[in-house]
Amino acid sequence: MNKINKEIINNLGKTIAQLIEENKKLKLDNEALKKQLSLNIVSNRRELLISFLKYLRIRDIANTKKENIGVRVDLFLKRNL
Repeated sequence: MNKINKEIINNLGKTIAQLIEENKKLKLDNEALKKQLSLNIVSNRRELLISFLKYLRIRDIANTKKENIGVRVDLFLKRNL
């Protein structure tokens, strides 16, 4: 009985150690995914900005009143988000 209990305790210790290692790997994977997501968000914002700049050139709103620019920006963002 005592031998069986020691074996069970050893196996539990090994299992706990494996779970700890697996948890560390998952945390690292999670951090990598967070970084990739952050890069994707930055890239998407960049693409949106490029699209918006193209839109501004096409519409040539440089000659419009300043208060109208905000309205056009809002419309553009609503269409593209």
